[in-house]
Amino acid sequence: MKRNALCLKYKRRPLVEKDRDILGRTTVVTTNVHYAVKRIRRNAVARIVTA
Repeated sequence: MKRNALCLKYKRRPLVEKDRDILGRTTVVTTNVHYAVKRIRRNAVARIVTA
């Protein structure tokens, strides 16, 4: 892949949430992010196919 071949656009920055179970003494942490990728230059991206 060549430089500036793809564009990455965030719809929302990473959102981190955590929840604590005081009886089990555990903490659960989750994160998610929403984004889209667009190919800007057609001849700058290679396609790799594996079987």
